[in-house]
Amino acid sequence: MLAAGFTTTTDTLSYALMLLSVFPSALQKLRKEHNRVFPPDIAGTLQLLRSDPSSLTKSLPYTAAVIQETLRLFPVGMVVRAPPKGMTSFELGGRTYPVKPNHYFGIMAYSVHYDPEMFSEPSCFRPERFLDVDDFENDSNDASISEDNFDSNSNSGSNSNTNSISNSNIDTIPNSNVATISNIPQTHNNKAKNNPKHPKAAYRPFERGPRQCIGQTLATSEILTALVILSRHFDFTLTNHNPVATPRLTHTDLDTKLGNHAFQESRLSAGTNGEVLMLVTVPRFSSPRVLSCT
Repeated sequence: MLAAGFTTTTDTLSYALMLLSVFPSALQKLRKEHNRVFPPDIAGTLQLLRSDPSSLTKSLPYTAAVIQETLRLFPVGMVVRAPPKGMTSFELGGRTYPVKPNHYFGIMAYSVHYDPEMFSEPSCFRPERFLDVDDFENDSNDASISEDNFDSNSNSGSNSNTNSISNSNIDTIPNSNVATISNIPQTHNNKAKNNPKHPKAAYRPFERGPRQCIGQTLATSEILTALVILSRHFDFTLTNHNPVATPRLTHTDLDTKLGNHAFQESRLSAGTNGEVLMLVTVPRFSSPRVLSCT
């Protein structure tokens, strides 16, 4: 568990920095939010974070949305679950498939996250899909994370011999009761809940229910803190990543910007495709430095 939590956090942070480096408008919005909350220097920012980390991170809805969108595009894990007791077959896409003893269901978050029926323009890096955009664009402090992703209502599983499974009812597999992702900043504004941008069960980077990742609170807190420190005080430029002119696959065109890193590599979890090299420019130094993020 320690190994999984370590690599998934660093890989997600690497992807967030990569995406911000090739989508400067998102980086500009992120810095604007940080400038509103924190003092301009690193020392002052760290001191403020240490003094009241909980209330400060709740003031960073766009930063949380960047993390959510990064995990949507590059989910780091998956889950395998047992079918309901007595289930012998299921239907998908109008076809019936057998369920034999010792068969399990693999819920592939990556496929769901790139499904255009679940997320509009799924290959686009758009943190705003997790925000109440009107409030955010008006620079209101009440900009809120879309609450349709964090519904605490549960769904019960079916014990019939034949079940129908689709992306929209995938949470009907037992032990997948929807639970709140606890540390993503939220505010009291409820407009996003009344106008959901995607099905609540579609977003599942940590999976959902009682078997969701127990380390998600720590992981997202670490990533958010790192983005606060790094994104304002350093400029990151992705290097040696081999971007292409024409997308290699049909479901995403991110390889035109991220090159090889648009496609994850299977390890203990889904991680970056090899070593990530970024040119890091530190304003107080006259020459850039190259750092390796692995």
